[in-house]
Amino acid sequence: MYGEPHIFVSLHPENIYPMHNVYLTLAGLFCLVTAASAQISFNGNYIQNFNTLTASTPLTLSDTNNAQTNIGIENWVGTKTGGTSTDFALQPWAASNANVAGFYSFGVDSADADRSIGSVSYATNYGNIVFGTSFTNATGATINAITITYTAEFWRTTASTTQVLTFAYGLSGGSLNGSNFLTASMTTSAGLSVTSPSSVSNTVQNGNLSANQQSVSLTLTDLNWTTDKTLFIRWTDSDQSGHESAIGVDDLVVSVVPEPSAYAVLAGAAGLVLAVVARRRRS
Repeated sequence: MYGEPHIFVSLHPENIYPMHNVYLTLAGLFCLVTAASAQISFNGNYIQNFNTLTASTPLTLSDTNNAQTNIGIENWVGTKTGGTSTDFALQPWAASNANVAGFYSFGVDSADADRSIGSVSYATNYGNIVFGTSFTNATGATINAITITYTAEFWRTTASTTQVLTFAYGLSGGSLNGSNFLTASMTTSAGLSVTSPSSVSNTVQNGNLSANQQSVSLTLTDLNWTTDKTLFIRWTDSDQSGHESAIGVDDLVVSVVPEPSAYAVLAGAAGLVLAVVARRRRS
C-alpha cells in the first residue's frame, strides 16, 4: 500500500474524560506505542505499519513448536505449531522464493521500505504459522468495544485452493496468558479473518498495489476489558491442501472513538461557543 499504511483499532472506553476522547478523534492524534514489557501499554491510540521488519536478512526464530519468538518489532511474536523444519525464520519475500513455505516480511524487494507480515504455510515444514501481539489496558477505565481495521495484501495467488488467514482475540484469565496466546483457545472472528481471492493460476503479485489488497474492519463489542486484563490478538495461517496463497497483514492505526455521551458534551460545548459569539456580535 502506498505511503504509510496502517491497521485501525478504535476504542469505546467508559469513564474516560469524554472531551479528551473527542479531541483525540477529531484531531487525529496518533502515537506509536512501544513498551519494554511483554505487552503494549494501550492508552487509547496505537500505530503499527510493520515497516521496520527485516527487508534483506532472515531473522532466525525458535524451531521449537509453539515457542513464541520476537519478530523484530517490540511486543510482536510469532511461532510455528508443527512440522519438522529446523530453519524457521522470518524471511524477506522475493519472487524467487514465492513457492517456498515460510514466515515472511513482504515487500517488492530488499529496497522496499513498505513491509507487511504474513506467511505461506506447509505442514511438512512448519505446520501452522501464527503471529500476534498483546495489549494492557492503561486507560484507567473499562473498555467495552474496539474497532479493528487492517489491510490484507495478496502477494501470491494459487489455482489449487483459496487460503484463510484466521483472526482471533481474547482476554487474559483462566488458562490464557502471555506465554501461550498464539496457540491457546481464543475467540475467532470471521469478520476480521481473510480469504484469498480465487485464481486460475499460481501468480506472484505486488501486494502493495491496491488491486491486490482488501480492507478488513469490524467492531468487537461486550469486551469488558478491565485495567487488570491483557487483550491478545493473533492471525493463524493454517496449512491447507495444495499450493497456498501468500497473505500479508499491514496498516495499523489505533484511534479512540468517543461514547455517545462524548458527542453530547461536544455538541453542548459547540452550542455554548456559538451563543457566546452571537452575544458578542449583538453587544
